Amino acid sequence: MPAKVVQLNQSFSDDEALVFVPPGKYQLAYIGYETKWIFSAQKLYMHFRIVTQGPHFGKILTRYYGVQIIGNAGKSGRFSAGWKGDLMSEYVSLFNQLPKRKTEVPIKPYKNVVILGRVSTVKKKRNQRSYPELLHHSKIAELIRVEK
Repeated sequence: MPAKVVQLNQSFSDDEALVFVPPGKYQLAYIGYETKWIFSAQKLYMHFRIVTQGPHFGKILTRYYGVQIIGNAGKSGRFSAGWKGDLMSEYVSLFNQLPKRKTEVPIKPYKNVVILGRVSTVKKKRNQRSYPELLHHSKIAELIRVEK
């Protein structure tokens, strides 16, 4: 029987404190997404809450994907995913279905399931210069599978 996920109201913002958890695999619950322009690049930010029991339960992490933004960027903004990109590859692997169009990657399958994800530590800036250790933070590097 699929795991049940309780949706909690919590905002997500880059202005909040950096989140660090040890690298590894964690159970994650989807909480929302937004599209953003970052350094002239178009990105999809998918936010997940750690639901693995333990000291990091409830912390919010983000999975970042390169996409094309359709219209205005923002919370629940429209986007187009490349057929060979990470988003499409992970979506097909997780849910065993192919979207009809690359502009219609459904978000609904992410809701109310628990997904096993691999978390890594961000130690370098986009220009490959190292962050000071106190600024290291975590990100979701990969969504592996839907937990049963």
